[in-house]
Amino acid sequence: MIHRPTKNAKFFEYIKIHSKIRFEDNSWINDASDSVYNEKHNVSIYLPNADKKDESNPQCFTTFAISFHDTIDVFKLQYEDKVYNNVEEVVREINKIFKP
Repeated sequence: MIHRPTKNAKFFEYIKIHSKIRFEDNSWINDASDSVYNEKHNVSIYLPNADKKDESNPQCFTTFAISFHDTIDVFKLQYEDKVYNNVEEVVREINKIFKP
C-alpha cells in the first residue's frame, strides 16, 4: 500500500481474510489509488484514496471499485453505479461473483 498505507492495509487485510479468492497488493506510485489484484481472474479492487470527496480533483475517490481489466475503464468505473461504499460490500460482491 502506497497512497494510504495505514488505512488501506486494514482494508487489504479484511479482503485477504474474507474473500473467496486470493488478492495481492498491486499498488503503483503512479496510480491514483492503491489496488489489489487477482491474476487468475484478472480482477482488481481499487481502494479509496480519500476520506472526503474533492470535486476539484477528478482522481479523488472515496469509494471502492471492482475492475475486470479486459472490460472496464477504471476511472469511468469510479463514477458509475458499480462502486462500493465500504470493504464489506466489495467482498460480498466478489464472493457472489466467484463462488467456489
